[in-house]
Amino acid sequence: MRFEEPSSMVRWDSPLFTIAWDEEPPYDAIWESITKGAKAPPTAAVKMAAKPPLNTLQVLSNTTSLIVSSLLSHLSHSPNSPTFQVPSPPAGATLVLHLPMRSVTLPEMQRLKRQFERVQTAAQASGGRAAGMWKEEEVARKFVSFLEESWDT
Repeated sequence: MRFEEPSSMVRWDSPLFTIAWDEEPPYDAIWESITKGAKAPPTAAVKMAAKPPLNTLQVLSNTTSLIVSSLLSHLSHSPNSPTFQVPSPPAGATLVLHLPMRSVTLPEMQRLKRQFERVQTAAQASGGRAAGMWKEEEVARKFVSFLEESWDT
């Protein structure tokens, strides 16, 4: 066991009352510190991260699958279309996807879908930027922007 001299700069030694052996202890100040003292905010090590809902992965997978299937269906009917309006169930408001000037294939869409899901799952697990993205509308908006970034459109 080691002895470490108390320091007022250390969180667990605060507030620090230094009392000489010949002085009367400041009982009132100590009692006030115990009962009404300022509570230190929790550190990052003990702060609880927001837990995602249980169906997070299901929402992510279903939303991206719906967008991919409806996009491929749209492209089969009008292959030269420059834009695609994402259907309303996953997208809350009007959400338009700008398509590349080349043909989009099923393997490419599956690869991009898997890549997006992997990135979002990792970000949610680590508490990153996507940690609060749990609703269909948010997933749809993020997936559309991911596709547009991938295609430079």
